[in-house]
Amino acid sequence: MRRNLREQGWNLLYTMNPEAVKPVRTNTEYDIDFFMEIRYGSVQSAEAILSRVFNYLPHKSVVDFGCGTGTWLWVAKAFGAQKVLGIDGTWVPKNLLMIDEQEFLPANLEAGVSVPHKFDLAISVECAEHLSPNAADGFVASLCKASDIILFSAAHPGQGGEHHVNEQPMTYWGEKFQQHGFLP
Repeated sequence: MRRNLREQGWNLLYTMNPEAVKPVRTNTEYDIDFFMEIRYGSVQSAEAILSRVFNYLPHKSVVDFGCGTGTWLWVAKAFGAQKVLGIDGTWVPKNLLMIDEQEFLPANLEAGVSVPHKFDLAISVECAEHLSPNAADGFVASLCKASDIILFSAAHPGQGGEHHVNEQPMTYWGEKFQQHGFLP
């Protein structure tokens, strides 16, 4: 049975102890303020999308490439995922993770990432545009090795945003996935 996330009594933006959210690193645009600013909207987006997607796709195990603090995985667990793995950079503040720290793999997504096993579902939502164009092929290959089903989105040209260095049309990404036998 799905739990209604709004009834879980969390208000992460306003009730956190300020001492609990001290910056881990200050030389990046992905700091405490960034993660706190996007958290609520990210949870709402994940709830809206995953509540529909999970009606049709297996989701006992889910991996998220570019997971940030794990909001999508937190929602996936609320909807029944039993095993999750979040992958993102070392700059993600561990004290803001919404998943267990052992469910988080700090990694350089520019270099490609290997996961320990295949997952029912791989997610990468609004991450790929933050990686250099040279990293795109390796990033897509990592996703394709992680699961036979991938939920993917990336910023389109002109969208704009924090550190968007590779905004591309959907066809660009589609061609990269097709090289691995995936269809949109």
